[in-house]
Amino acid sequence: MPRESREVIMKKVLLDLSAVLWLAISLPAAEDAALINPTDPQPTCSMCPGNGIRA
Repeated sequence: MPRESREVIMKKVLLDLSAVLWLAISLPAAEDAALINPTDPQPTCSMCPGNGIRA
């Protein structure tokens, strides 16, 4: 079995590192996006308690 050249090994290492970095960045961002549901009614101002008026 022939030994792989240093260039081939380095390409594999860089691809693996880039995949790990991509996962480390994208997973927390996806979790944050999942917490906010755009269909939920949101208060119109930061001072509003968010309570609705019941009739």
